[in-house]
Amino acid sequence: MLKNKHLSKAISDVGMYEFRRQLEYKTKWYGSEIVYADRFFPSTKRCSRCGHINSEMKLSQRIFVCESCGFTADRDYNSSLNLQQTAIAAVSSPVALKTPVGEGSSGFLSNEDVKLPSMNQESNIEPELGFSKF
Repeated sequence: MLKNKHLSKAISDVGMYEFRRQLEYKTKWYGSEIVYADRFFPSTKRCSRCGHINSEMKLSQRIFVCESCGFTADRDYNSSLNLQQTAIAAVSSPVALKTPVGEGSSGFLSNEDVKLPSMNQESNIEPELGFSKF
């Protein structure tokens, strides 16, 4: 994962928990939603075309070949398709539908617990006298 030395240093400096915390914070800030896949979701072993799970697939195999339908793809690409399908299913399911923020909304996507920086900053200088406030 960390072959790029500049990226690996940045990731190592921040740590995964801080990265996740920042991602969750910015997601709330922009009114978006994060969809988490289960830790044991077989994204690399499941066929993105037919859904068949190849439980015998080893980590050393870089090409995914479905035993059921014959679909062939790079293992990581197949995994990304599976995760994309999972995210789309989670967001488009009736349980996941949310009312937009506004009048009559559930407030689910509101930014109530996100602290926005103040846009109005007071100056330390009195405009008429030119003295500093201390």
